[in-house]
Amino acid sequence: MAGSKDIGGSTGFTAREVQAADGGSRVYALAGVFTNCPPAYDFLNHLRAELGDIQGGVILDLTEVIHMTSGGVGMLAALFMAAREAGCPMFITGMHSRLTSIMKVTGLAPVIPSRETMDDALAAVKEARQASGG
Repeated sequence: MAGSKDIGGSTGFTAREVQAADGGSRVYALAGVFTNCPPAYDFLNHLRAELGDIQGGVILDLTEVIHMTSGGVGMLAALFMAAREAGCPMFITGMHSRLTSIMKVTGLAPVIPSRETMDDALAAVKEARQASGG
């Protein structure tokens, strides 16, 4: 993936848009402590504004997220619901074992689809778009 654009951030949380290999999806690399902080709300508002222009899907790369609070869980659910309401498939990737545990405990693991690798997530977006006729 080449090129990136910062969406918002602080020393605790950052979101950066990264160009996806398929050209139609939006990949966002999140980093730091994912919580319901002002930069996370900035990112949510940015994503909501962009959803109508996304031809593929949304992929959230959580590789550099070191911790997710209950506020971050709520933000992740809000991001997923915004994408779902816009008819845009969303997948997460790059979850380490602590994030996977948080997703399981909160009940979001079966709700928000995740994939092991970025390539798997891009393939899943393509499959979801084909299944929906898009």
